[in-house]
Amino acid sequence: MCRPREFVKMNKEMIVSSNGHETIVAILEDDLAAEIFVERERQRGVVGNVYKGRVSKVLPGMQSSFIDIGLERDGFLYVDDVIDTMEEFDKLAADEEEDRATGPEAARPVGAELARPKDRNGDRERPKPKIEDLLREGQEILVQVVKEPLGTKGARLTSHVTMAGRFLVFMPTVDHVGVSRKIESREERSRLRGIVREFRDSRGFTGGVIIRTAAASRPSEDIVSDLEAFHKIWTEIRQRTDSSRAPAVVYREQSLVSKLLRDLLTEEFQAIRIDDQHEYQRTMELVERIMPSLAPKVKLYTKPYPIFDEYGVQAEIDKALKSKVWLKSGGSIVINQTEALVAIDVNTGRYVGKKSSGRLEDTIVKTNLEAVKEIVRQVRLRDLGGIIVLDFIDMEEKKNRQKILQAVEQSSRARRSATKSCRK
Repeated sequence: MCRPREFVKMNKEMIVSSNGHETIVAILEDDLAAEIFVERERQRGVVGNVYKGRVSKVLPGMQSSFIDIGLERDGFLYVDDVIDTMEEFDKLAADEEEDRATGPEAARPVGAELARPKDRNGDRERPKPKIEDLLREGQEILVQVVKEPLGTKGARLTSHVTMAGRFLVFMPTVDHVGVSRKIESREERSRLRGIVREFRDSRGFTGGVIIRTAAASRPSEDIVSDLEAFHKIWTEIRQRTDSSRAPAVVYREQSLVSKLLRDLLTEEFQAIRIDDQHEYQRTMELVERIMPSLAPKVKLYTKPYPIFDEYGVQAEIDKALKSKVWLKSGGSIVINQTEALVAIDVNTGRYVGKKSSGRLEDTIVKTNLEAVKEIVRQVRLRDLGGIIVLDFIDMEEKKNRQKILQAVEQSSRARRSATKSCRK
């Protein structure tokens, strides 16, 4: 009689090394680095920051404008990023058609007091307004950075401000409540909407809210905690907007550690280890607010030698800088990154199989399966994306080729970004 296969719980830890100038975060899975994130204070990105900007130039021919937000180069704002707020909401909410808002209140432009499009009456059948009808040179407008400046190009901007919390996404330009499609239970969807609407009514809270999948089955206190944080942040943004002269930053995106805790923290983590007292204190405050049960797992690392050496992270970083990665069996994978795609080649190397086996096909399948796990880990570790071509060792039997494809698809589920696999 066959016993059911036991579920093996993955050991998951977050290791944080910070010195005030640079912060590096490693996610360990079964003591191996799965993902590494780096943030340098001097090179800290501006994506997510909200600015009170001034229109420096309107380009009717390109249906866009340049906005002075106080950076080295003016930001770029396209006409569709000034209007069609509800369309942006629908993209984020991925909600059912019956849940989507209609009417003029649903498409109120961000910072309406600063940049109010002319002749807006909510009629979706009307021709799309032109940039010269919406903005004029010297006008002040509230914008958010959605893409970092690159080379000679300025930052890409939008007037659709969005702020992500642990359980909610706040969109102050929309007056609607949506729920993630992944929450399928009608009762749960209704319960979550009720919590948000009750808060909105009691606090006079304006703006749209998208309820994230992580909110499912969470107590009302957790949802209200996010709402209170958003209410406080948006109030502060409006106050800074009123008191500041353009260009000025009125909101800065959270630090790297705060964003990762917000997006990744679950009960799966066995420990969060931090080597900096200041970062440890900030992390404790955030964890106690969003997931108090995990507060005892936040540890301050005080040993005299580097935390990354202690947990083997530095060795993984060093390996990630090399194109060739050895497998435990003696085989290897070679990663070649180009502008168009990433090519990964699998080789048997020193692995020739067991003498008792006698079948070359078995050796090849074993090497390919081992390579799949390492490839997926390296893709996450190096943050590879776009088209990735995997060149496995040729297999004669169709069932083995299918086995490798299934292994790729199954292992790829660990990635947060969408992945589509196909066989050539």
